[in-house]
Amino acid sequence: MFALTIFAFLIFMFWVLFLPKKYVRKICSIYCIIFVNVNDFIFGFKRRIIGTENIAKHPVIYVLKHQSTYEAFWFAAVIQNSVWIMKKTLMYIPILGLYFWRSGMVPIDRSKGRDSVIKMIQESKKIYERDCVLSIFPEGTRRPLGSEPAYKQGVYILYSELNIPVVPVALNTGLYWNRGLWNGKKGRVTMEFLPEIKPGLSKEQFMKKLQQDIETASNRLAKKP
Repeated sequence: MFALTIFAFLIFMFWVLFLPKKYVRKICSIYCIIFVNVNDFIFGFKRRIIGTENIAKHPVIYVLKHQSTYEAFWFAAVIQNSVWIMKKTLMYIPILGLYFWRSGMVPIDRSKGRDSVIKMIQESKKIYERDCVLSIFPEGTRRPLGSEPAYKQGVYILYSELNIPVVPVALNTGLYWNRGLWNGKKGRVTMEFLPEIKPGLSKEQFMKKLQQDIETASNRLAKKP
C-alpha cells in the first residue's frame, strides 16, 4: 500500500512541482493526511496525540523519535508548516526527491563535514523567515523499537545556533510499522509532544535531557499503547 500510494501521488500530482514552495508544502501535507487515514483504515490503526498543549505557537525545533516511515507522514499531517532536515541522498530519489527540493527541505551531506554544518545552519535560519518550523530526527535514521539510542550532535548545533526552544516528540509507531511496512499488528499509534527544552543548556546537559525525555516517553508508550 505504501508503494502504491507514493506511485499514485507522483503520477497524479506532478503539476504541484510548478507551484511556489508554500503551496507545494500545503498540498504535500494534504497528501500526508490522506496517506495516514488510508493506512489507518487498511491496517487497523487508531491514532492518538498527547500533549497538544506543547505544540508551539512560537519558533521551535521539533525533534522526533524515528521508528518507521509512518510517523514522517503523520507528523507532516499534524504540523503542516514543518520543514525537515534530511540526508542529501534522499533528495536524489527519482521523482520523489523533486518534491523534497520543491518543498524546501534542508539537505545534509555528512561527507562535507564542517561545510555541511555551516550550510545547515544558514538554511535553517531561513526556514523561520518563511513562517515555517524545523523538524529533525536526532538519530538521523530509523531505529528499531528497543534498540540502543544513537543521538547525533547535529541537533545540539541547531539548538545552540538558532537559540530557540526544542520540542521533543515521542512515538510508539515501531510497535506496528517496521523499517519497511506494517508488521502485522493493529493498535493505537501514539504521538506525544513533550514540554519544550529552553535555550541555554550546555551540550552535555541538552543531549542528556533530550535523549532521556524522548526515550523515557517512547518506552512508556510502547509498554502501554
